[in-house]
Amino acid sequence: MLAITLLLQIHKAFDTPSLDMSSSAQASESRVQICDICGQSLASSSHLARHKSSVHQGTYLPCPVSGCDFATTRQDSLNNHLQRTHGITPQKQETKFVAYTPR
Repeated sequence: MLAITLLLQIHKAFDTPSLDMSSSAQASESRVQICDICGQSLASSSHLARHKSSVHQGTYLPCPVSGCDFATTRQDSLNNHLQRTHGITPQKQETKFVAYTPR
C-alpha cells in the first residue's frame, strides 16, 4: 500500500505543471500546436505546417534510381536517401530572382 501511495505522489508531482515555471517555459508551452487531422502535438506552427505537408498531403517523391522502391513526401528526405543509399549528391536547384518593387 505504501508503494502505491508513493507512486501516486511521484506521478502527481510530474503530472502537474510547476507553479514557478519561467516565462520562457510558459511561452513555449503556449506555442504547442495540435494537428487538426491526426491530433499530434508539435512544438511550433512551422513544425505543424511541415507535418501536414509531409504526412497528410499524399504527394510522394519516388527515388529516380532504377529498381529502388523508396518514396518520401519530403525533398530533403529524398536527397538524404540518394546520398546515403546510392552515393549520389543531388544538384542544388538554381535560385531564380524576380524583380520586385515595393509599393
